[in-house]
This record gives sequence, C-alpha cells and structure tokens, in this order.
Amino acid sequence: LQKTESNWQTLHQALFQFITKLPNGAQLSIITYGEDAAMNLPPTLITEKNKEGLHGRIPRRPLPHDTNAFLDCALELAFRVMDEAKVEGKLILTTKGSSSDISRENLDLIEHRGLPVYNVALDGDVEETLNSLTKFGESYVVPSDGALRSHLPNQPEFLTRLSQAFTAIASSASGS
Repeated sequence: LQKTESNWQTLHQALFQFITKLPNGAQLSIITYGEDAAMNLPPTLITEKNKEGLHGRIPRRPLPHDTNAFLDCALELAFRVMDEAKVEGKLILTTKGSSSDISRENLDLIEHRGLPVYNVALDGDVEETLNSLTKFGESYVVPSDGALRSHLPNQPEFLTRLSQAFTAIASSASGS
C-alpha cells in the first residue's frame, strides 16, 4: 500500500507538470476509475489562472481497488462527455499496463472516430488490448521506483520518466 501511495503522489506531481504545459484555450476533463468511473472535472476551458485548480480535481489518494477493472466504464463515460460537449478530444490514460476486457463497442468507437488515445502504463508490459486502444495515439511504459531500484523519498527517476511521457503526449496531442 505504501508503494501504491508513493507512486500515486509521484503521478500526481507529474500530472501537475502536464497540466501546466497544456495550452490556454484547450479543454480538460478528468475521469478517474477504480471500483467505478467518475467525472472529477467536466470539460473546462484552460486558462493560465485556473491550471492549479484543475490539477486539484485529481484525487490525492489512490482509489480503492485501483485496477483497470473499470477502464471500460471510464471509456464509456469519456465518450459520453465528448458527445455532450460536442468535441472530439484526445484520451490520456494511466494504467498498470494490464486491462480487463474492453468492449468491442469501445474499440470500434475509437476506430470509427480515429480517436487518439495515449496510455501511460505504470510498470509491466502493455497488453495487446491496450495497444489496440492506442492505434491513433501512443503507449508509454514507465517503470516505477521498484523497477528502477530507486529508494529516494521523492522517487526522482520515476517522476522524471512520467514527466517525459506526459511532455511527449502534450507535444504530440497539440501537434507540436
């Protein structure tokens, strides 16, 4: 549990850096999943003044049973949010590299929309199902502190690798 919380804190730091790099005028929505999928932030216009507050909408602790069991539910919610907001967005996922069953319907929606999905997998190899999600995006595997043999309190190598993955996603997603 301590490793999970430590990794979550490091992921939280990397997401702050990611959000600060997003361009003003873009929209951000935050959906989390664990035992269920929940919208923590509806589509919101990013401004220089609200970036810190947007980051504050990410839970500060890992969700109970934080697994990929409800990734499919999170995808369904993301599609519904994009449809209601009438936007074609980009999905950025953080996973543990493995997935539960992702419905054929969700995979078909990604294919039909040509939807860029970026997956940042924490530890492990990315399963084929997750690779099929990122057909129009990309997957990044970021080993955690255990895999890097780093025992420093801030997990600097893990943070650096997460930040590099999110920076690459921000550049790719914005077309830079």
